[in-house]
Amino acid sequence: DYIDVYQNGVTVHVYLRSTSTPTPSDSNTLLREMPIPRGATIISTTFSYHDGTSRKIGMLKVNNLGQILIDGLDDSALKGVSYLVGELVYLIN
Repeated sequence: DYIDVYQNGVTVHVYLRSTSTPTPSDSNTLLREMPIPRGATIISTTFSYHDGTSRKIGMLKVNNLGQILIDGLDDSALKGVSYLVGELVYLIN
């Protein structure tokens, strides 16, 4: 309810939708078994989220295992957050 993923040839587009639905509270992994980035390099971009008190910035990542993760800027795992807004585009092999 909070993420859309599209593949167009060798390009993968990941969209975080603005929503009040919180992400899982037990893990910062939003999706598994996604296409792995070209060269198996971790790809990331910043995104905006609300922690229940204020709006903050986090990192949206796809790792070399094909997992899409959300972390804080200090690499701490974000769990159970809502109102996510962001986009990540990456190339696959």
